[in-house]
Amino acid sequence: MKVTVQTVAEHAEVSVGTVSRVLNRDPSVSPGLSQKVRRCIDDLGYVPLRKKRNREAGRRIQGKTIGLLTLGMDRSLSRLPVVTAAIDGIRREVAGAGANLQLFDCPDPAAAPDWTRRPGCDGWLVKGAMQGNVWMGSHETLQEVLSAVPCVWFHGHPRGAPGWSVGANDWEAGVQAAEHLHEAGHREVAVLSPKPNHSLLVRRQHGFVATCEERGMSCQLASKNLQTWTFPLERPKSLSAVATLLDGLLKRNRTAPSAIFVPADSIAVLLYHALAERGLRIPEDISVLSVNREDGLTAGLFPSLTTIDIRSEEVGREAVRQLRRRFDSPDSASRQDWQIEPVLVPGDSVKSL
Repeated sequence: MKVTVQTVAEHAEVSVGTVSRVLNRDPSVSPGLSQKVRRCIDDLGYVPLRKKRNREAGRRIQGKTIGLLTLGMDRSLSRLPVVTAAIDGIRREVAGAGANLQLFDCPDPAAAPDWTRRPGCDGWLVKGAMQGNVWMGSHETLQEVLSAVPCVWFHGHPRGAPGWSVGANDWEAGVQAAEHLHEAGHREVAVLSPKPNHSLLVRRQHGFVATCEERGMSCQLASKNLQTWTFPLERPKSLSAVATLLDGLLKRNRTAPSAIFVPADSIAVLLYHALAERGLRIPEDISVLSVNREDGLTAGLFPSLTTIDIRSEEVGREAVRQLRRRFDSPDSASRQDWQIEPVLVPGDSVKSL
């Protein structure tokens, strides 16, 4: 006999809705009633539909070879904690699914790596550079390899690229940063970024600026390319570029900002140095707030950095889950982009005015 939720409800002498609430661990169900329903579930051997589907999906990925590719990125960028944390999440999730993971690197997307000539992977997880058009600039052989099987991008979906994607809600990260500064009493703020054409950083900047406008805050922009960015893309490491942008902010004929928002911790590290060189103290003179929560980069900063945690390891884990769903629906033509909600992590770098 096929056991359904209706079968469980009849044996437990409760409604289908009560069985559903028990399965979802709804606290409104009394402990005694919950125990009675669960006893019927165990006696009947009932398995919720979503668990059946998860088991089937698990079997579909077991034994498959999953390729993890970094595309158009210099090692200084691909080894940033925000990237390695996502890769750690991918490793754990792939291992738990019983699949095999192979790592690949393609710093120059215009070249066809030797590994594209070997037998391919069953699916791909890809981290691509988000500055410049990495997909349209990729070699046609590489495009064919990534288009032939299910593909999920993590931490950014390059324009025109096939497949699904998983990343942080970058707009919300900017919103949370602005709201935190507003709650701390800051009304004159600024955005500083040496990468104004990096799509993820721009999204954070736009969320920050829009929220500042909604809250009646004055927001100055110091966002300009002061160096040439080419593939393989590097991490921000030019102290002179950040210092130049900072000097531009401080010399403007406007009220000096009481706080500066930077869209990545790697930029915040440079800003700390630039402020110290100018004799400005954090947060006494200027507050600083950032995004990513890259503890490996910021552990030595004093005072501790207030940052937005984009939950990078969870991004990696969710990318694997979405790849499993792609195996379930290989002919799905619709693009799906999943976002992980960020979380503010307070430090000592923001002063309450």
